[in-house]
Amino acid sequence: MARWTLVLVISTVYVLGVSCVPVTEPAVTTPPKMTAGELARELTVYAGGLESAKGTITLSARTTEGVLPATEHGIAFARPDKVYIESLGPMGEIAVVTRVAGGRMAVHYLADGVWAEGVATPENTARLLGVPVDIPLTVGALLAEPLIEAEGFDGTIRYVRPEAGDDPTRLAFRRADGTRALLITVDDSSPVPLEQVLYDAEGEPELRIAYSDYAPAGGVLRPYRIVIEDYAGSSVEITFSSQEVNPVLPEGIFELT
Repeated sequence: MARWTLVLVISTVYVLGVSCVPVTEPAVTTPPKMTAGELARELTVYAGGLESAKGTITLSARTTEGVLPATEHGIAFARPDKVYIESLGPMGEIAVVTRVAGGRMAVHYLADGVWAEGVATPENTARLLGVPVDIPLTVGALLAEPLIEAEGFDGTIRYVRPEAGDDPTRLAFRRADGTRALLITVDDSSPVPLEQVLYDAEGEPELRIAYSDYAPAGGVLRPYRIVIEDYAGSSVEITFSSQEVNPVLPEGIFELT
């Protein structure tokens, strides 16, 4: 009996001793919080390094009248409003060439040599892309730059960082009158946009651009899938199968004549 009592005492002392040993909690590294200005500058620097790009895309559009069949195109675009598109025919041949520059656009149907030229209005852009947007905004969306730059934003920026580490970061731009102008959702690990929502003067959403399938291209991360949609039922999905950034483009590629 005395032996079992001794064992019980020793066990109790051991347990109490172990419980008194301080336990070191694993260190939790909290990522540094960036200010709104810092994050906005990182986004601008990311997009500012891109002046032009080209590649091969698949374009799928949805309009208020229905879904249009997917089509293949070669595309090149450059700041601030230059776009060149080669639309491929059923045999992979170049069937239509579209050029946009200086607020005007021209379409050349190669089979019959017909040219059509006009102003690059949102309505004409809708005939090309399926979404009625102006060309400078479209080029900015393709280059993944903060779209607020296009409308001369002069207001306030509010930076909201969620508590969860795997959640994205949201950057809200507000005009001087307090209305929201732009909301950018950014990946928490890199200053690349995942989504941009542009608001009208009354603070109502009017355009959404979503970016995904990021991959390196020319030493920078580039989205290989971009969706542009308005809030009236129209959208276009642009999927890159190849992409180059800041390429040397042929001279005169954007000339309308």
